[in-house]
Amino acid sequence: MSRPVYIVTAGGEERLAELLAVPLRAAGFMVAHNGTVAVGESHVGEATKALHSGSPVVLYATLKAIGSRWAHQLVNAAHAMTVPRVFVVQMDAEAFVGQLSLHTQVARYCDDPEQACRDLIAAISKHCPPPPAAPSAAEPAAGQFLDRPTEMVSFDIDALARFRAELRPEALARFPGSLAPWEFLSRTGLLKGKFLTGTGMLLVGSAPADVLPSAMIQCAHYRGRDRSATHDVLPIAGTVPRQIVDARQFVADRVRRGEAPSSEQAQATPRYAYPMIAVREVIANAVAHRDYERTDACVSVRLFDDRLEVSSPGSWHGQSVTEEVRCDLARLEGESRHRNFWLAHVLTWIWLVECEGSGIPSAMADCRRENAPSPEVLLRDGEVTVVIRPSADDDSEETAARRSTFAGKLSIAELAEIRSCYVRPSSHEQAIQALTSRSFLILSGPQGIGKRTGAINLLLEATDGPLVLLSPVYTLQQLAERSYLPGHGYVLADRVGADDGIHWDVIGSRVREAGAHLVVTTSAGVNAVAAVEWHRPDVMRVLRARLAATGHEYPDQLDAIAPVLPHECSLRSVVELARRIAAGADPEQAVKQVDEVIAMEVRAWFDRPPAPRELLEVTALAFVEGAGVRGFETLEAGLEQFMSEEFPAAIRPKPATGIPQERVRSDERELIRVERGTVSFKLPGHRRLALAELWARFDRGFWQTVWRWLRGVAGHPDLAGLPQGLALLASLDFTEVRESFLEPCSAGEQGAPEQAVVVEALRLMSIDYALAVPAMEMVIRWVREGTVDQRRTAALVLGADLGERFYADAVRELGMLSLTDDLRDPACTALAALLIGGAADDPLVRSARIEIFGRMWAQVLMNGRTRREAGEALLAVVKAIAGQSDAPETLGSVIADALSPDSRLSVFHDLRVIAEQRTEDVATFLGAFPRSTSER
Repeated sequence: MSRPVYIVTAGGEERLAELLAVPLRAAGFMVAHNGTVAVGESHVGEATKALHSGSPVVLYATLKAIGSRWAHQLVNAAHAMTVPRVFVVQMDAEAFVGQLSLHTQVARYCDDPEQACRDLIAAISKHCPPPPAAPSAAEPAAGQFLDRPTEMVSFDIDALARFRAELRPEALARFPGSLAPWEFLSRTGLLKGKFLTGTGMLLVGSAPADVLPSAMIQCAHYRGRDRSATHDVLPIAGTVPRQIVDARQFVADRVRRGEAPSSEQAQATPRYAYPMIAVREVIANAVAHRDYERTDACVSVRLFDDRLEVSSPGSWHGQSVTEEVRCDLARLEGESRHRNFWLAHVLTWIWLVECEGSGIPSAMADCRRENAPSPEVLLRDGEVTVVIRPSADDDSEETAARRSTFAGKLSIAELAEIRSCYVRPSSHEQAIQALTSRSFLILSGPQGIGKRTGAINLLLEATDGPLVLLSPVYTLQQLAERSYLPGHGYVLADRVGADDGIHWDVIGSRVREAGAHLVVTTSAGVNAVAAVEWHRPDVMRVLRARLAATGHEYPDQLDAIAPVLPHECSLRSVVELARRIAAGADPEQAVKQVDEVIAMEVRAWFDRPPAPRELLEVTALAFVEGAGVRGFETLEAGLEQFMSEEFPAAIRPKPATGIPQERVRSDERELIRVERGTVSFKLPGHRRLALAELWARFDRGFWQTVWRWLRGVAGHPDLAGLPQGLALLASLDFTEVRESFLEPCSAGEQGAPEQAVVVEALRLMSIDYALAVPAMEMVIRWVREGTVDQRRTAALVLGADLGERFYADAVRELGMLSLTDDLRDPACTALAALLIGGAADDPLVRSARIEIFGRMWAQVLMNGRTRREAGEALLAVVKAIAGQSDAPETLGSVIADALSPDSRLSVFHDLRVIAEQRTEDVATFLGAFPRSTSER
């Protein structure tokens, strides 16, 4: 291999470097300089890379160069070298270069150019002899078109840096970050002599289309089902990785169905109509396997209303595909051979596409996961076209549950169900008049009265366009700033977002100007002209409509249950009742399972009123359900003891009714059952409803005694059900639970078992967004203002489900905790759990989390005052995730990219020193830093 030499010149003097490059090349050196490398990084940055790789750097010393700061930075970097690496060539006689020369003779080109070149070559040969031959990559397949040298000598340093940052661990081990750019290109077969090969040009060339004009992707979006429809066109050029990313984004921007609320950041998670992993793999295959010798056609990506077509010039290389006959892509799995072997092979080194041989299997798996039909392959007119269809509607229970948390376009099946089962309430006419006149409407009213169903049916009546469900966490600012499409209807159901000082009229004006319609539903009172109070429809009519939609009627039985079903019954309960009856349950038995009916039973039990022992049993069971019989008796006796100390003041119903003193026999319990040695409520809804009645009926004296009892027994082995009881009570009054239990127990007043109860209770509360928000606010306050024990509890909480829901906030707060010695271990354990646990099992989620974590941590590392503490915490996290595939390397790349150029090298040095002092093995993490941060 030719010995690499890098010539660095002042800006504007790049062409003069060829005066030295010509004789150096003649002497057998491979030369690069500012003029042969596309501008991407600073002079000193690229030159420093060359220094650390062992390559000599020639300083083209003009008056302009020696007066620049970068020349002195370069020399300072060379001071750390044990062997001279910087060689100064004095071009101007007046230039003072003494301070730039490091133990080497200055070659005075200004006096004698020929002698100066001879001196330069001799000095480089003496101090930098050629290295021993290094192992190279397997040679590209001989004779393939893209393996021939092109006329391109310049490469895009930014494109190369992005490519190397995406290398998988196995590729990085073969081609480490210590290689200078030209060494990497030469060893990988992308550079032959001084020219890029066709593959090298497509991957890192500064302008591939200059050499191969058809090396591009033509993207088009047709508003119809054939090419005669109106359409938008976007040509995409650049390197092959850039083309793949941009073409995939072209499709994503146009098939986005909406978004899902995100737990870790303000932005929601996108949801698409197509299997996007399959889309990416098909585009990547088209670019990698097309016939580049053909100059009359390029890769085409065509999006129609009902399909996506990706076409590439050439035939299916490998197993024969019959002309004009559609073939299932799954049949060709594992049968493709590479027309452009080295291009396809090198692309599998990076994370952009799947590993070799995994592209089609990954695409097929994504189609199955997203419920999309298998793609089809068609060979026609010298082109291979892969047809991808959108994801089909999936009405399984699992998908329905998932859909309820997502935003996006409502499916045809869902709209048909909502429309067929709709019963108009008395407020419907007022609402439709307001919506058609203003294009914007707010439906307010209590939960469970059918506001979401009403909103959708109002929009179906007001517009013929698609309906889109928006995220409930949208703030008014986001609603005012988002784009609305003409003819579309938008629903924002059960809104919980912040008001942001934006008036509803601003949103209404934006919707009207766009020619769209928007309906917002909320349980809070709204003072706006567009607000209409929504009424509950007749629940029996809703039940009959639901049953009729499934082909069932049961007229006689329904008449029998009409007096039993409460008018204030929530529509969710009515839907569940209809499902049970349709599944074969007897209507008179099924109605007894309705929450509101159960509530009437529980309310009647409290009204009679219960004897003291009964009351204490139900109170205790509300918090300890699932305890063994002996354990329950012990715990209930403890509560009775506490109450007897306070009686009668502590047990005083609101209104006071007097409490009989006789005990009740166990076989007379109405709400409690004993089964298989454990004590529980007879029906699942009894516990929540009993808590609600206790909270509504008894005063503060009663509850203060209950809290004293709970804090005293929180570590009892039979109290596994306590966190669930706390979460249920928090749904009634979070402030009470916070002040009476969560705050004191998190502060360590009771000990570690009580802290564990707090952690589990907050995990359960994180499931309900309405509880998760105040819970997160409380935990953040613990981090910033709490005791040491509260901060330790906060670390445990943030490393679990609550941190998953509010990921970015959790990383920030845990980062603060990790800077203190006594909290570093729990904080770092929590950070590692967030990076690799839970939803991070999804590669896309993990990638996004590493990106957020790395960018946040880079900001902390750039603060010199906390760098030591932040570095120790970071390396502790890296150690914890060391066994998790590519996570350490990816994290290292993200942090290095996010650091400022001025701090990158010093941060790397400090991290290495910390690792050596702690004897931590974090080589893979540090090795992922770009070459500008590492030392050979």
